[in-house]
Amino acid sequence: MAFAQLHPGQHYDENWHAKYLCDLLQEECERVIRKEPRKKDIIINVPFRSSKSLITTIIWPVWCWTKDPSLKFITTSFSGNLAIEHSSKSRDLIFSPWFQRLYGKKVVMKPDTQAKGHYETMATGMRKAVGIGGQITGSGADFIINDDPQDPNMASSDVERRNVIDSYSNTVYSRLNDPDVGVRIIVQQRLNEMDLTGYLMHPKVGRPEDHKHICIPATYSEKVVSPPELKEYYQNGLFWPSRFHREALAQWKKTLGGLQYAGQLEQLPAPLEGNLVKRGWFEIKKANEVSRNADREPIIFFLDTAYTEKQENDPSAVVAAFKRDTKVYLINAAEVRMIFPDLVPFVQEFVKINGYSRHGSMIWVEPKASGKSLVQSLRAVSDLNIGEIVSDLVNGKDKTGRLASISPYIQSGKVVLLEGQWNDHFLTQVCSFPNASHDEFVDLLSYLVDELLVRGDGTLGG
Repeated sequence: MAFAQLHPGQHYDENWHAKYLCDLLQEECERVIRKEPRKKDIIINVPFRSSKSLITTIIWPVWCWTKDPSLKFITTSFSGNLAIEHSSKSRDLIFSPWFQRLYGKKVVMKPDTQAKGHYETMATGMRKAVGIGGQITGSGADFIINDDPQDPNMASSDVERRNVIDSYSNTVYSRLNDPDVGVRIIVQQRLNEMDLTGYLMHPKVGRPEDHKHICIPATYSEKVVSPPELKEYYQNGLFWPSRFHREALAQWKKTLGGLQYAGQLEQLPAPLEGNLVKRGWFEIKKANEVSRNADREPIIFFLDTAYTEKQENDPSAVVAAFKRDTKVYLINAAEVRMIFPDLVPFVQEFVKINGYSRHGSMIWVEPKASGKSLVQSLRAVSDLNIGEIVSDLVNGKDKTGRLASISPYIQSGKVVLLEGQWNDHFLTQVCSFPNASHDEFVDLLSYLVDELLVRGDGTLGG
């Protein structure tokens, strides 16, 4: 009925997720009214054009006032205009004859605060709508709704993503009147591996344990759908068959391209099959299936270093591999975050346990400031064969160019991974490029293939 007031004459296409979200939101509203402690904040990821804003940001706050008109809301979006548009539609619903007939005596609007982006009820209820980063200092609410916090057109900008995260963490997050009872709700389609959802759900830098994550991709994926029991609602693998049928999805993928389609429709910021490099190009073999001749096939190591313990900063990365005929075999890869005094012994231990040989093995280090220091220190305290990478790949090409130049070797099956726990993290980062939050393995893979396959003459370092 609310839809009919906002979109008169239009057909309402029902889908299971509408009731699911309404039940979830109703439970939160009634819990807050009872002043019971919050268990978790809520993140909702659904495709665009799925009524996410209509349900969560436009209709739900109005419904809450029919239960308690003293409730207070702050709603934000990536732009002030979008936030005010949502708020204005909520106000239109309140003043519709249908709503006034049913609830006009309970939800009475304060006449002197009726701006589109800020209005109040006579019962002290309040709705304030601002763009992310907008002025909300001094305002407090029972519910904070962040609807589309990131502009899709700016999702590739690290600076813009960081601004959204900082604004949410430093300003929006603290605006609950009762931090133990009120609830924060984020509603968005995924745009980047480290958009606001990705940041908050990141196991190291975020707070996944503090959030109930509702993730509904356009097509079913066991790795993406959350909570898992939502699987039962998918029909032939489709979230909403009448709207997001196979033909429509194919057209969207053609129009948006693989990256945008994967995020906005499938809620997976980088396609599982990869971008410049695809997962299916890598063969994975069990270690016991590959025997190595230590004398003829020495282990070569490649390092990209950074000195920091902070989880949000770039890590140091190392890859170990050997060459056999026309293929390279990656035996291990690792990322660590540690200060310089700890990194030196880590490298010594890593190469030792991964087959370093004084006769034949080599350690190549990307020659940035931290890398140069590492080379000097290891030469001073050990007899390791170590040098700086001086290939044209270091300065001659950007990361995309480096990966593109060696991708044909990967596609032709010349890069093999030995099975290990590190496989998935390595492949996710490489195959997500340029959409991954970190890309150290991308450069190391480029240097490795260039050294061992493209040239293979030992001239990479100096």
